Amino acid sequence: MYCPLQDPQNNTLLEGGFAAFQLNRYETATNIFFALIKRDSLFCDGYFFLGYALRRQNRYKDAFVFYYKADKMVQNKSEEYKLNLASVALTLGLDSFARLKYEEMVKYFPTNPEGYYGVALTAPSLGDYENGLVHINKAIDKYNGYSERENSDPYFIKGILLALTSKYEEGKECLEKAPKRLRKQEHFNIFYSLCLLKIGIANQDDKLKKKAKKYYKKIQFKNEIQKEVKDILVFE
Repeated sequence: MYCPLQDPQNNTLLEGGFAAFQLNRYETATNIFFALIKRDSLFCDGYFFLGYALRRQNRYKDAFVFYYKADKMVQNKSEEYKLNLASVALTLGLDSFARLKYEEMVKYFPTNPEGYYGVALTAPSLGDYENGLVHINKAIDKYNGYSERENSDPYFIKGILLALTSKYEEGKECLEKAPKRLRKQEHFNIFYSLCLLKIGIANQDDKLKKKAKKYYKKIQFKNEIQKEVKDILVFE
């Protein structure tokens, strides 16, 4: 708790809010934490938990508002508040705002790999691929022994960034390290297909080019492939 309640009499209501979370009663939790911030407008943790309750109900725009308030009130003292705010921002398509929060993570919590990972995660959409590669390499170094995140997760982002910087052999190797759950994503099919195609063309390897086309066919929304990739992901 970063901002303890001013009035100890509100602690009973706070306990009720946590109990609601344990029972997955997120609407109840929403009502409780809304009541708490009305009683105590300086209770920054209340804004955060209200944001969390709203997020669990897929009310992302509302969650963003309260996460933003909590992060602002706590004044760069909470990595959890920044990470949750950045995550909701990504869900809402606010990649530039999410990047800002991830950069603040790197600045204020430099030992936490999640900030570096977030900078890399937003690099494909913001276009600073080399910067993304620098940060994903730092994230990989820092994840060792720090986080429960699967060690193979960062290689998925690294593989995409390598493909976007025309490092297709390395990109292919990294994408092949991605966990199975990530290999089902559109981005895996797009960038794995690109790496295979470019390696196949460079080595005049028809088998690789055929395999590239196999993954290309798995892409469901080909019209949504970013233009710079679509222009070079061309089969004869």
